[in-house]
Amino acid sequence: MTEFNFLPWRERKRVRERRRFVQRLVAAALAAALLHGVLSLHLVSATRSASRQQAALKTQLMALDAPLAQLRELRERREELEQRTELHLALESQRHGLVEVLERLAALAPESTHFTSVGREGNRWRLQGRASGSSLSQLLRALEVAPNFGVPELSEIGAPGVGDGSFVVLIPMTEDQVP
Repeated sequence: MTEFNFLPWRERKRVRERRRFVQRLVAAALAAALLHGVLSLHLVSATRSASRQQAALKTQLMALDAPLAQLRELRERREELEQRTELHLALESQRHGLVEVLERLAALAPESTHFTSVGREGNRWRLQGRASGSSLSQLLRALEVAPNFGVPELSEIGAPGVGDGSFVVLIPMTEDQVP
């Protein structure tokens, strides 16, 4: 029988397969390098585009800063004006309240009673004046029954015969009088 020697054929086949493997390996490496280059260019391009957009946004934001500052100033001014208006209205309402209190006191005071000073101390009215003993008693009784005033407290009194009959009366404010 004849003997066949397949060794040279097998050797050539191995060389061809090795060559194909190396070619495929080089092709894969080139494809990977090409893909890497394309992706790098794309990322650089995207980064530049994002930087341009960011710069444009910064420019627009800087342009909006001035109107925003004006808006803040206007809001602060509006708040100041609202506070002033509230204060003005509160003072206006207190002024009418003071006039009403003075009218009520004048209506309650007997003929021979003279007020020298009317003022507020915290949540109390402070009345200073001169009166005879009976007039002062009448005033205190009238203040006790008056619905607009609390119970009066006589804090100082001078003797009518010795001095001028001076007195100091403290009257608590009612709920409608307290600011």
